Amino acid sequence: MVFITRSTVITNSKFSIAMTLEEEKRFQETIIKDKSIYNKMLGQINVEKSKSFKPEDEKRIHEVVRQTIGFNQLNSLVFEKLREWVIQSAIDSINNSTSNGSNYSQLNDNNILERKMALAHLYQLQGK
Repeated sequence: MVFITRSTVITNSKFSIAMTLEEEKRFQETIIKDKSIYNKMLGQINVEKSKSFKPEDEKRIHEVVRQTIGFNQLNSLVFEKLREWVIQSAIDSINNSTSNGSNYSQLNDNNILERKMALAHLYQLQGK
């Protein structure tokens, strides 16, 4: 994830997180029910604690980060990309819930309102 995040920024590519539909639904429901999860998630970002399958890869990756961007700046990039992704995920959840034939089509007006309120709260947390 370390190099993917940095590469996404450098190449101006889209940052995505792969989740199954069920995982995404669970994530959205968690954000709606416990708004503190968002801050907890972002507060856990520390790229320097990242692990690799092979210890030698981890050592090389960390060395490249130290020699180039540095951990603090990379943490900031990861933080910002996750903030953007969470907002977009919430927007997509709302848009999908109002589309015919969507996977969220079983949602009622109260569920949609809850999602919109959660999105407003996320914007508020971001100072937007």
